[in-house]
Amino acid sequence: PVLDPVEPGEPVFTDQNLDDLLASARRQRPEIVESQLSLDVANQRVRLSKIARIPNVSVNARSTVTPDPSPLNTDLIFSASVSMSVFDAGSLAAQQKEAESSARQAALQLDQLEKDIAAEVESAYFDVTSAKPKYEAAVVGVQQAKTNLDVTQEKYRLSLAIPLEVVQAQVDYSNAQFRATQALYDYHTALGRLARAIGASVSPSG
Repeated sequence: PVLDPVEPGEPVFTDQNLDDLLASARRQRPEIVESQLSLDVANQRVRLSKIARIPNVSVNARSTVTPDPSPLNTDLIFSASVSMSVFDAGSLAAQQKEAESSARQAALQLDQLEKDIAAEVESAYFDVTSAKPKYEAAVVGVQQAKTNLDVTQEKYRLSLAIPLEVVQAQVDYSNAQFRATQALYDYHTALGRLARAIGASVSPSG
């Protein structure tokens, strides 16, 4: 999926909880896909090495017909044989052992990779969930600072405030805007980290 860094204040990943995001990472992260493929190949080699050690079994059947005395007698003769190269037995056993060792190693690598990526997704997810309310609080701060500036300017117009109070209100409003901008940047950064953690692309909001 494409995760859009929407403006904070709107729902984010409303249809994806942490479990959904972890599942997406397992499907989409190229490292996991590659590691899973390596494990599948290793398991296939194990199966083939086991098949190679199975003895060859052949079954033959022949019939004989005796025309005399009457009636005709038909005899069916079956024969079976089992063959296995004694000289190849040791080599095939070693190949199977090596294939099984490679499969175990591939499984361990995949398991560790999944754990590492899960930790990355969880960290990014909690960064998003903590960054969003910080931005929302900063937006409230901007609104309050703007209201205070408007009130102070009106009081100054009515000669109920001194210039220093107006300047201070302007500074407070500017600082509030800066904090909101920084919080928005942190929020979008967290969204980007989460998108990368699950193997998705990020579409910047307009």
